[in-house]
Amino acid sequence: MTKILNRYEKLLSSQDFFFFLSAAIYSREVTNTVFVKKNGEVDLTNVELEIPAPTSKVTESRSKGILDFDFQGSMPHKIELKENVVFVSLPVLRVDKSFGVRMISRENKIDLNEIYNTY
Repeated sequence: MTKILNRYEKLLSSQDFFFFLSAAIYSREVTNTVFVKKNGEVDLTNVELEIPAPTSKVTESRSKGILDFDFQGSMPHKIELKENVVFVSLPVLRVDKSFGVRMISRENKIDLNEIYNTY
């Protein structure tokens, strides 16, 4: 890969090379899977997760950072995308049950420390 980049750097102006690198980085798609498993002895009610889009290094925003998302599980749920955040709601999460959310994001992976949850 370095040989290819060196060749383009020589062939293109510095501005065109910057645009080329930015487009290559921005066009990358990353598959993320977030798994949630309920351990413990008590069922949780009104479980909500907020999974924000990753921050783009090219645009320095979260805009259009989530390309696709899907709930993976067999329990009643609601999942939707609002303002670059995927919201997952479950009426109840029983003991020893689990679910996942598969998301395809642009450019970067999702930061697990930015996921907000309530129950």
